[in-house]
Amino acid sequence: MLNWSYFRWFLLLIGINIVIYLLNVPGKNDLIGLITTVILFALIRIHLGPDQLLRPYLLGVWVFGLGNILYWLDGILEGHGRLGFWVNTLDDPLLALGLMFMGLAFIKTKQERNALIAAQAQEINERKQLHQLLYEQAHGDELTGLGNRRALFERFATSEEPGHLLYIDLNQFKRVNDQKGHDVGDRVLQACAALLQAVPGLAYRIGGDEFVLILPNLSKAECAEIIEQLHQAVLPLHAEYGISFSIGQALITGKKQETLDELLAQADSKMYLEKQRYREQQRHV
Repeated sequence: MLNWSYFRWFLLLIGINIVIYLLNVPGKNDLIGLITTVILFALIRIHLGPDQLLRPYLLGVWVFGLGNILYWLDGILEGHGRLGFWVNTLDDPLLALGLMFMGLAFIKTKQERNALIAAQAQEINERKQLHQLLYEQAHGDELTGLGNRRALFERFATSEEPGHLLYIDLNQFKRVNDQKGHDVGDRVLQACAALLQAVPGLAYRIGGDEFVLILPNLSKAECAEIIEQLHQAVLPLHAEYGISFSIGQALITGKKQETLDELLAQADSKMYLEKQRYREQQRHV
């Protein structure tokens, strides 16, 4: 797309050239080069804006511009006289010095801007890490590392996968806490969480000793195998602490009208029946 602002500068340069040639100004070619250089630097300055990092560049522009003026005068004086001598002596060094300042300024500016970009990227990364940390704190269980109730509801709200929901309660956990202390109870909870994480599914801790396991896209037979696997996996904890699982199951159809509260109620009801059977068995032991 044509930039009309630059086009106006181009027309201005053509107009100046015409005036210089009509007036037959001495050293007109060098003067046109000087004016072209001034306009070019002005455009660069306007484009880059009032950046504090450009001060060395502006110094280089002034030195280079002075060198151009002397170069123009050198074309007129042709080295005659004291003034001609000094003009002829100084024009080339000033041009070179100005270019050096501008080059160094661009290198410095690029380095500092790269450092600024790196700092901004690091800040963005730190913000992402902080956001992730806050998300994990809000959606994770600090003790077990599993998702919490909020994470469970959020996952269910964003997924329509069918499968099964397992509601899991620890038998005899209160006795462990009362007799062996909360530190041991915490270790038991962590061990149970590890058992749930070892099976293919998504595990959540939704209460003191209550867990939920989501088994997406599994058949009823596969779900039954995982339940049996959990009962077998908890046997070492049962041998040491008397801990076992009471597990209730609910089918996830993936239909929109289905709610997580309804599924939890269904699974909790079946889990409670299994816990009742466990208590009956304990009475007869």
